[in-house]
Amino acid sequence: MEEKRPDYGKSIQENLEALLHMPVTNEDDIAELSNYGIDSNSINNGMLVVLSLYKSAKKGDISAAKELLKLVGTTGDESAGDAPVYIINDLGEKDD
Repeated sequence: MEEKRPDYGKSIQENLEALLHMPVTNEDDIAELSNYGIDSNSINNGMLVVLSLYKSAKKGDISAAKELLKLVGTTGDESAGDAPVYIINDLGEKDD
């Protein structure tokens, strides 16, 4: 007989979602989010995580940048489609 896991209520995903929607209580974190122009009604733990990812990506953390792109629904690999690409020689060098 297979042993049943105890039911602790919500799933990890539900708990994480609840945690991310909770308000930020640390005054330094609130001030930092406010300094970035985040409206006080939008300040929650999820916004704090996004800001942390943004700051890491800004410093060159490629994995943070990729995660941000995933969160906004893009990979950053989008091309211009069929639009032509023009190369302009504005350096004054002659083409060979």
